[in-house]
Amino acid sequence: MERESAGVYRLFATVAGVLAAGGCSDPPPPVTHNPALDTDIYVARADWEGASPRFFDLVNVTRRSGYDNQPNFLADGSGFIYTVINEDGLSDIWMYRLGAAGPERLTMTLTTEFMPKVMPAGGGFSSIRYEEGFSRLWAFDLEGRPERVILRDHLPFGYYTWLNDSQVAMVASYSLGEDEHGELQIVDVGTESVRTVAADVGRCVAPLGDGALVYVDKSEEPWMVRGIDYYSGAEQFAFPGRPGMEDFAVAHDGSVLMAEGRQLFRRAPDMDDWELVADWSGELEGPISRIAASRDGTYLAVVAESGKAG
Repeated sequence: MERESAGVYRLFATVAGVLAAGGCSDPPPPVTHNPALDTDIYVARADWEGASPRFFDLVNVTRRSGYDNQPNFLADGSGFIYTVINEDGLSDIWMYRLGAAGPERLTMTLTTEFMPKVMPAGGGFSSIRYEEGFSRLWAFDLEGRPERVILRDHLPFGYYTWLNDSQVAMVASYSLGEDEHGELQIVDVGTESVRTVAADVGRCVAPLGDGALVYVDKSEEPWMVRGIDYYSGAEQFAFPGRPGMEDFAVAHDGSVLMAEGRQLFRRAPDMDDWELVADWSGELEGPISRIAASRDGTYLAVVAESGKAG
C-alpha cells in the first residue's frame, strides 16, 4: 500500500512538472508501465440484515493491466466513479454503472484529473486537476464536463472528502515518500480559509454523520482510528486500526471497514475488537488497499493489487 501510494504520487508529480514546463498544448512523454501500479476494482453485494454484515458475489469490474483506483459511489448507488492512469501517463476519471457491459470514460484532457468525489448534492463530482503547474479542485457534471474551479489556491498535494456543501476535509501532504504523513485540514470552499485539526494522519478521511469525521492517526504505534467533531475538535472515539493500514470506509451504519491482506474487517465504536466479515483469499490476486461503500450499504468496492502476493 505504501509503495502504491508513493509510486502514484511520483507519477502525478512528474506529470505536473511536464505540464508546468511545457504547457497544456504539449502532451507529456509516455510513462513506462510500472507493474507496482497495477490495481483493479472489485465490487461485492452487501447484506446487513443479520448480526454481522455479509459481503458476497465479488466481481472484478475493471480487469485490465494498469491503474484503476480511487472508487467513489454515486449518490444513488447505481455505480461509481474512479481514476484511471492511461498509457500516456495522464489520469482521467471514468464511471462504471453496476450491471453495465463496461466502463464509461468521463474526462479526456491534456491535463490530469484524479481523486474524484461525488458532490454532496449528488448532481456532479469534484476532482483534483493539474493545470498550469498547479493542483486545483474542479467541479464536473456527471458527463465529465468541467463546470468551475472550487479551490484554486489551497491544494498542497492532498487527499480530500466532502463534509457538507461548503466544507472539505483535506489531508495535506508537503512531502513525498515512504514515511509520508499529512495534516488534516478543514477548508471552507467559499473563502478558502483553512483550519488544521490534526497532524501525522493517514491519507484516508471520511465524514461520519453530522459534524464528525474519521481519520487514521499515525503519530504513534499502533496507528489509531479516530472520530472527532470537526467543529470543536472533541474526540468521539478511538481504537487501534488493522496493523499498518490507513485506508478504510465508513459504512451506512457508522461502523468502520478496513482491510488487511485479502481480508475485510469491521468495527463500530461500541465494539471491543475488529470482526472478520469477508475473506477473499481465493478471489483476489493481491492485497486490498482502498475501500468504498455505497450510501445505502448495498454495495462495496475494494481496490486490490493485481498479481501480487499479500
